Amino acid sequence: MGKSPTLSSSSAPLVQPIPINRTSWPDSTPDETQPFVSIICGNSTLTWAFHNTLEEKCCPTVYWRTAHLNPQLFKRDDGSAKNKTGLAVEFRKHIPPIVDTHVFGAQTTVTVQSITPTTKHPPLAVYIVSSCSDETQRIAKLFSSIPSRVYLMKGEDFFSVAEGLQDNYGVDRLAGLRGAGDMYGFPALVFDCGTAMTYTCADMHGRIVGGGIAPGLRSQFRSLGDHTDALPLISHRCI
Repeated sequence: MGKSPTLSSSSAPLVQPIPINRTSWPDSTPDETQPFVSIICGNSTLTWAFHNTLEEKCCPTVYWRTAHLNPQLFKRDDGSAKNKTGLAVEFRKHIPPIVDTHVFGAQTTVTVQSITPTTKHPPLAVYIVSSCSDETQRIAKLFSSIPSRVYLMKGEDFFSVAEGLQDNYGVDRLAGLRGAGDMYGFPALVFDCGTAMTYTCADMHGRIVGGGIAPGLRSQFRSLGDHTDALPLISHRCI
């Protein structure tokens, strides 16, 4: 049984790390009448989703994928209104129109007033599933520029110890397995092909059976190209 990637650190840490709330139910539950955002933070990409309300079964209205946030944008954080407004401008570059309209309304220019909590636009709930600690900090810092409640999800949100939860399972794998079971039923076998290639399985009772982890396609091809004489370096995009 392979061990999932743990939270990693990059070479560009934030100057002032900010605390991130761990989920605690029911306190972390989104407002029943308000949409919310979820983000899966992998080792190289971010997968975002904007969800309908709890009343509408939290169905994603739209989802999109971006590269990691630029670390240089977070090196000069003095907590000023100017800096906060600058982060809000950066935030708008990463969201589709439907999310922009929900957060900023009809505003075309970000102002201090447009990022102040109001009755019409209460804090946006944000749920992060992450395997990269520095990027999680940057996401939290980005959302601190608008009215928001940011939560970092944990393994216990998806499976219990009685259901086979162990410390060496990454929360991203557990989230994917729970999602597959909720959508299609158990038993379930989930493959995730990213920076690492993982598989995780649960039996007909929804109990985790096991799984494994291996280098992703890019890492595999790079390793063969670097460490063999006859094999060329092949891009994962070629297959």
